[in-house]
Amino acid sequence: MKEDFIKEKSAQLKIPEAGLVRVMTSALKETEEQLLHLNNAVSKSDYNGIKSLAHRIKGYLLNLKIDALGGLADEVDTLATNQADMGEIKEKYEHLRTGFETFKKEIEL
Repeated sequence: MKEDFIKEKSAQLKIPEAGLVRVMTSALKETEEQLLHLNNAVSKSDYNGIKSLAHRIKGYLLNLKIDALGGLADEVDTLATNQADMGEIKEKYEHLRTGFETFKKEIEL
């Protein structure tokens, strides 16, 4: 999975595979840290914090063309912007978090 994924994303982003691995490793580490902060913001029902963190995570993921997870982060961002029901935000956050964990395991970075 990892090799195919790296080749595909390298071609999409038009950057060498070795460079992509370095960028992706750094971005995934940062995303993981931001998800921890997002969890804290969600537990405090901090709409502004949720919006800011989800927006940042969305940027990391979409810049790397990880569209499904980027889309989930966008949904969390939009829900926080609209100050939607916190239960709905928590549910989307959990989908994002578990999706991210699954993605990391699949690509083995």
